[in-house]
Amino acid sequence: MKKWAKILCCLSLFVLVLTGCCGGSATVSNIRNTQEGIIYNGNIAARVGDYLYFSNSYQNDFTNDASYKSAASVGFLGRVNLNKLNAKDDVHSPKEVGNVTSEVVGNDNSFMFVLGQSIYYATPNTQIIETDDNEYQHNYRYTKLYRSNLDGSNKKNFYTSTAEVTAIEAVKFNKNYYIIMRAGSELLAVNLANDNVYGLASDVTSVAIPKTMQQGDSTGLADWNGFIYYTKTVNDEQTGTQATAVERISITGGTKKEVYREDGSGSVSLIGRDCDTIFYTVSSKSYYSNVSGDSAENVDSFVDTKTDLYNTAVTDVRAVKTKIIEENGELTKTLGYVFMSSSSLAYNFGGENMGAVVMQNDTESPLSSYKILVASGESMYVSTTSGIYKVDLSNLAKNKGKASYTTVATMTNIYDGDFYAFDGNYLYVYAKLQDLHATDNEDDTLTSTDETYYLYQVHIQSGKFQLLSYVDERKTK
Repeated sequence: MKKWAKILCCLSLFVLVLTGCCGGSATVSNIRNTQEGIIYNGNIAARVGDYLYFSNSYQNDFTNDASYKSAASVGFLGRVNLNKLNAKDDVHSPKEVGNVTSEVVGNDNSFMFVLGQSIYYATPNTQIIETDDNEYQHNYRYTKLYRSNLDGSNKKNFYTSTAEVTAIEAVKFNKNYYIIMRAGSELLAVNLANDNVYGLASDVTSVAIPKTMQQGDSTGLADWNGFIYYTKTVNDEQTGTQATAVERISITGGTKKEVYREDGSGSVSLIGRDCDTIFYTVSSKSYYSNVSGDSAENVDSFVDTKTDLYNTAVTDVRAVKTKIIEENGELTKTLGYVFMSSSSLAYNFGGENMGAVVMQNDTESPLSSYKILVASGESMYVSTTSGIYKVDLSNLAKNKGKASYTTVATMTNIYDGDFYAFDGNYLYVYAKLQDLHATDNEDDTLTSTDETYYLYQVHIQSGKFQLLSYVDERKTK
């Protein structure tokens, strides 16, 4: 009886947590998506015509039910008509921010995209689980995946993880659409035609999934060979020691095949993928391989095309691409790659053309302590906590690592993390309120702080920014 009483008590708390009121000043009507394929602008927003779907806010990791309840009041899935913002000024909310769904979508595992007449989004898992100590609580680090109509109706939870999702992408292959993710040590796929969730591999230590096609990046490519590559630890029967194996499996499942093995003390970790180019580290060095030549029978491409990327372990690899005109039409050419080595940008444009990048302009000191937002063609946008900058990469190899940058916008308290969206003309970033006034809180005491991050739209040409999130108007009077 005590156990059931404990469950009932937790369920009551669960109901209280989830019934906190959600903001948003307008209901939403259904709209018609006329675009084909996946609409993905980044992990916090998706633009459908004139309408932007977005995570209304972001708060740091939820540590308890109280912090989740606080986030639930402002972290909903919002929608706004970008052609009818009707805001008082750039630091006030538009008057009609629609509330599409009440689930918290502004969280550490944010992910959303639109396909057809549906929007797909990730939320923290709100189910109660039993811990090893026989206690019952929420684990908000786990993820639930939802799909709904574009007005929030016909909502369906089609997957709930039993571990933390550390990698997730939406991809197309052979006219079919899938979500591929790593949850804990499991590699999983979801066929979006029927919501079928199936396992691809277990005991996975790293994975290279093709990036979701980014709208706004005119040089993006969607072609890939249909195989998912991942690493796992295996026992070497000849030496009796452990080794790291790189294996591959078709997106539809089937037979797994080993494509590479690192014996002895070396370890392999896959760190990214651009179409069929896979980036990885072996111990403390970085490499890439092109696996476009792989087929059902051929597994040699990974080894045969292994190429030095950098002399240290790197992260956040981005391709620098340009459009070229040939007799057969317009083609996309990859010039090279930029990536983070420790906390600084570095590059590899082939051969000896590699090294650290120094970002400088005529009036300011070299840029440092930045995060990469998006690489678009031969330009890249980065942010610090106080500004957004455009970096020209077109002459990076010629200038031996020197890249000029210009200031796009100056703001305060920009979120220093991996959240962004981009539609070709606007960047969307989280920042704390740019104009915060003292307000009465629930205890009727005066406060002039708000640790929540809200969504801002930033024009990449003019630098003008606009608050898009619904915010209690008392905070911005």
